[in-house]
Amino acid sequence: MTNKYHIAYWNALGAAATPMQFTEVFMGLQQGTIDGQENPYMNIVGNNVQEVQKYVVETNHLGHIITFYMNKDLYGSLPDNVKTLVDECAAAATKYGNSKADESIKSYKKTCEDAGCQIITLDDSVLAELREKAEPVYEMVRDDLGDEIVNQLFEAIDAAKK
Repeated sequence: MTNKYHIAYWNALGAAATPMQFTEVFMGLQQGTIDGQENPYMNIVGNNVQEVQKYVVETNHLGHIITFYMNKDLYGSLPDNVKTLVDECAAAATKYGNSKADESIKSYKKTCEDAGCQIITLDDSVLAELREKAEPVYEMVRDDLGDEIVNQLFEAIDAAKK
């Protein structure tokens, strides 16, 4: 992806990140111009990339996030019972969305496997090593966006793990 944080992340892991327009990725893989690509399953299968790659490595470096947004002032102006209802509905919608996404991912993974891709799931020690190597990228984001937003993100990640 043509995004300085993505490029810095892959370079921190030891890759030679090459930003490329997504429309060129299939041909790049097919012709050997690039060795790999970074995308969620829906993009891989949606663009038939599984036909020209041998492996899918599940790094989980970007979470699949379903987000509920609402105007803060509007939410704050609601009576408590309506806020409770909004909160309950948002939680139910998120749970439903996550279950549908999980089903889709299973289907996409099967499509990749049926095309001959080997799916590699990394163990916790390897994922921890990836996080450690990515530390300079976290600092890069902190320098650009500030501590508050980065800390909020990490707090949300920790809360979601519970």
